[in-house]
Amino acid sequence: MNLSDKLKQARIAASFLQEQVADNLNISSRTLRGYENGSILPPLDKLEALAKLYNVPLTYLVTDSEDNESSMKQWISSLSPAELQALQEFITQQLQDNQ
Repeated sequence: MNLSDKLKQARIAASFLQEQVADNLNISSRTLRGYENGSILPPLDKLEALAKLYNVPLTYLVTDSEDNESSMKQWISSLSPAELQALQEFITQQLQDNQ
């Protein structure tokens, strides 16, 4: 299952309407529809917010269960330096919170 399908499935499972999610993330409903139909790739900060809102691990959204390591490496290599820094900070915070 690809990212856009997972985003839509997670939203529906969490019982949110697109408008509610868009308002929560301060984005337009059109942008959220783009995330869910695959025409727009969400930036890292929005993926983090969506994972938190839907109560799913970020790794669920960005990896493919058939080849998690390869998918994760491909996704990480597509990140900008600023997004990589944000990801590192996010991981560090998660590790601290779980200790």
